[in-house]
Amino acid sequence: MPANAGQTSRRGGSIDNAIEIRSSSPAFLTAPTVNSRDSSDSSDSETWEGFSDSSDHEAQTHHNESDNNSDSDDDSDDEVIPRPPTGFLSPTIQALQSAVNDWAKDRGFAVVRQNGRNREGRTRNEGEYTRYDIVCDRYGKPRKSEGVGLRKSTTRKCGCLWKGYAVKTAAGWLYRDDPKAPEHNHAPSTHPSAHPQHRNRRDPAIVEAIAKASRHPGIRAREVGSLIADQFPESTLVDKDIYNTRSELRREELGGRTPTGALIAAFDAEGIPYRVKWADEAKEELVGLVFTTESLMEMTARYWELTQADMTYKTNLFGYPLFQVTSMTSSYHIFNSFFGLVNNERRDAYDFLVTAMKELRAEYEVKEPLVFVTDYCKELKASIAEIFPDTQQQICIFHIMMNIKLNAKKKLALINKKKVDSEDEQEREQADLILDAQERAALARLRAEIQDHEPEPGVSKPVPIEYPHDHHGVEEMFRLIMYAPTEDLFFKA
Repeated sequence: MPANAGQTSRRGGSIDNAIEIRSSSPAFLTAPTVNSRDSSDSSDSETWEGFSDSSDHEAQTHHNESDNNSDSDDDSDDEVIPRPPTGFLSPTIQALQSAVNDWAKDRGFAVVRQNGRNREGRTRNEGEYTRYDIVCDRYGKPRKSEGVGLRKSTTRKCGCLWKGYAVKTAAGWLYRDDPKAPEHNHAPSTHPSAHPQHRNRRDPAIVEAIAKASRHPGIRAREVGSLIADQFPESTLVDKDIYNTRSELRREELGGRTPTGALIAAFDAEGIPYRVKWADEAKEELVGLVFTTESLMEMTARYWELTQADMTYKTNLFGYPLFQVTSMTSSYHIFNSFFGLVNNERRDAYDFLVTAMKELRAEYEVKEPLVFVTDYCKELKASIAEIFPDTQQQICIFHIMMNIKLNAKKKLALINKKKVDSEDEQEREQADLILDAQERAALARLRAEIQDHEPEPGVSKPVPIEYPHDHHGVEEMFRLIMYAPTEDLFFKA
């Protein structure tokens, strides 16, 4: 055995100790010894020797002694992080880094590689690196934040200066400890999840489980993390890893496109009819989109007479309101005809929406509607009048009732504040103060009809209906007018 074989471990271990500990790992060297004291040696100066029976006995004896020394060290100072022993050997640098991290996982730290150098090619920029620094993931000083201070960012950097080396040899990538490097200046972590290198976010099985759970938009990252923890007890993922994995899956699904570009590509692939409006010729910002489906167009072609349109105020992530167009069947059932998105509610946006709807109807040979029902949006009504000049426009009864309730609240605000019995003369006087002449006359006529109406002989006098003097009462009385079944009841109402 070489004379320096027992000096390769900084803290009482040796290359023989490292070999004994990692003999079960396929990424570890199971027989040779290596001179690792001189960190400046190149890969050509490394020597590999097999063990004889006597060297095996000597290695085992030294291994037992080093184990005793290690135990005593751990008992004296539990906060000291051990150094990885020289001798990890792997076919690739990635496998070597994983092997060292596997060793460091239960010892409270993790490693990363830095400063690749000594290329194999003849020139400086040819070939692969043959040497890397293997450093603590907390290596280096914390970088000063470049933000404005609104977000409190954190860093794992703490000025730790421990490091080792990874050298490419004829047998593969070899890890060497750097005896000149100081110890870790921090305590070991209490859980592997403190290090991204130990949070096996790249595991294909875990990624697939996250993708499957993320198909349900209502499941949050925390809930996905709980599902992963139940399915993979050895996993140490945190919420940030779930978010990052979801983002990567989304980028893969988009195929390098923007979300808008991916949507248009999906429409083209599925054959969904649409019309799109871009902000400029570069087609980078979408400002308008109208789309439908063939099945909806078939229904619209069958029930083409009536069309209803409205703009919802529950906007999407980009603040674009949703334009929804519906039609009605002969059995008074509502079904969707078109959907649209625009970046504003001005006249030019409505012109695009109505024009796109007309073009798609013409593409599927759908007749122009006889009646177009909208709210009282002046811009939308002007666009419909210009693009569908022969279509009659009507106001939606729902919006009419909403306006009646809103104006009744303003009109009857005084009565709402002070509730008095309906027969109280003081309330009558207050009501007369806020009603105009025509409204006072109608109210007096209604009271007279209720009090002076005499039923026919043999017919009992009907009990008068008391309507509350607030916006609800105004709404109920207006419904009597709107939904009167006969002309007599209409004029009576």
